[in-house]
Amino acid sequence: MAAYDPNVHRKIWHNKHRFELEQYRKSLKICRGCGTEFAAHDAPEFVVAHKETRCIWTKYGRNMPVIKAFYHCSLSCILPRHPYFNPRKVFVARSLRDQLTANVAELFPSSQLRFKR
Repeated sequence: MAAYDPNVHRKIWHNKHRFELEQYRKSLKICRGCGTEFAAHDAPEFVVAHKETRCIWTKYGRNMPVIKAFYHCSLSCILPRHPYFNPRKVFVARSLRDQLTANVAELFPSSQLRFKR
């Protein structure tokens, strides 16, 4: 997988912000990758978060805030929007390390995760 390159990855949501593994919260509604609701079937234990620029039109014109987008812990959800995504570079809070499930550990092997201090 290629690294982020601003000359190649030019969509407004492409950037050098890191991907982070976070615990799922009920306030998170829709996966930005596949567009399905997180709680539609079984709510996931973890999601992947990424800061992205969004284009929002209001009656005053265009606004481009940087927001956190959330994805299922699935390459099929992340790679279409972020072809440079590398599971080995996902950051995980140390407090989550012991809570990783088999499914997440399979996608993000713990020996390859980078833990935040």
